[in-house]
Amino acid sequence: MRIFSKILFLLYIAALLFLSLASFAGIDLGIKRTDILGIPIDKCIHFLMFLPYPFLAYFASPRKNYWRTLFYVGMTGIILAFLLELSQGLFTADRVTDIWDLVANVIAILIGTAVLLLFKRK
Repeated sequence: MRIFSKILFLLYIAALLFLSLASFAGIDLGIKRTDILGIPIDKCIHFLMFLPYPFLAYFASPRKNYWRTLFYVGMTGIILAFLLELSQGLFTADRVTDIWDLVANVIAILIGTAVLLLFKRK
């Protein structure tokens, strides 16, 4: 089961890299709405992209110490979110670094980590 979790986590990281650094200019996704409950749809997509990170990272990790693992999962997720958002502005021609995208990414990681914390308490 652990090997499956690690493979799934690596596939997820590859998908994050692709979605963060690929160019989608000129592609019509057919999305008519520009916001969901007043939140721009772009920020919602960023949130949904990073929400699985804590769960996949946690189950792919060795988990010797629950609290240390949870801390590392949260911190590596935030660092990854920062690096990917910074990379968009540095390495892509048609994408920019947006602080609000980073905020959406970090909120997703914090919520996912908090849910993991709640499961430990139960």
